[in-house]
Amino acid sequence: GDIKLPFKEFEEDFELHKEAYPDNEVVGWYCTGSKPDNVHSNIQQSVSRWYASYEGKKLTKDALFLLMNPGAKMSDEALPVQIYSSDLKAKKYKIGSDNAETVAVVHCAQEGVENQKGSKLVHHYENVHRGVAMMRARLKVLHDYVIDCKEKKVKPDIKILRQIKSICNRLPTMQTTQLNNESQTEFNDALLVAYLSSITKDSSAIGSLMQKFNQVHGEQGRSFMR
Repeated sequence: GDIKLPFKEFEEDFELHKEAYPDNEVVGWYCTGSKPDNVHSNIQQSVSRWYASYEGKKLTKDALFLLMNPGAKMSDEALPVQIYSSDLKAKKYKIGSDNAETVAVVHCAQEGVENQKGSKLVHHYENVHRGVAMMRARLKVLHDYVIDCKEKKVKPDIKILRQIKSICNRLPTMQTTQLNNESQTEFNDALLVAYLSSITKDSSAIGSLMQKFNQVHGEQGRSFMR
């Protein structure tokens, strides 16, 4: 029958989402299936009408439709994903990811593998820690130099003091709401990655335990574990 989409409820959720992620935008909608049919066409028309009537921002020019085929064979070379334009014409696409997504996915995958050698996330934060420690050591050198100049232990060098002042002038601009929000978001993402990796590792351990249980108890054990 007719499919009614709750656009008003979505707009309320979208406004809240934009407050937390102001750079994100709506690009369209998605569902599962092997190929587009009349139901998809009707939904696409409804979404396109909402696109035209929505008075807010953060929308792409046209609503895209992403169709994922869950019944595709694993041997297929192409991904089981197809993207269509507003008139349901197939469009070419390219899949990419930023560094944060790549590091997080690799970390979660390697956390579930036994005898792992460490994930890229650990090495990433080790490099960040070394960089911060090195910067702190250099700032301490500048701080000590200014103190020595103030106490007249060394002769002041105007050129060096001018460069130190230039560095200090940048510090107030770094204490902004945007920086604090980005820092909090990155911290929350790190906690989420640790949480997901822990779940992945525990799930792998449970799967291994169930396999050993089934091997020991045979058919009766398999029936019990189901």
